[in-house]
Amino acid sequence: MLEQLADNNSVKTQREVLTAGGTDTSAMQYLVGIGSHVTSISCPVRYIHSTAETCSVLDVKAGIELTSLCIENIGSYSFK
Repeated sequence: MLEQLADNNSVKTQREVLTAGGTDTSAMQYLVGIGSHVTSISCPVRYIHSTAETCSVLDVKAGIELTSLCIENIGSYSFK
């Protein structure tokens, strides 16, 4: 759904490849149960968890735009 929204609205994205660490999405699926849908929208950063963590303002703006699009369109999306 997110990739489709991004493509349809010319929002630049890239898939995240986690070589270590993770997000809370698996914990949310565990709590809600089988069949739940979760995702995360994140920005690529350098020097994560340091005092010099850095990201592109354009990536942050794209993340905000995609989040807004998701909120605006979630009610019309079929998760079947």
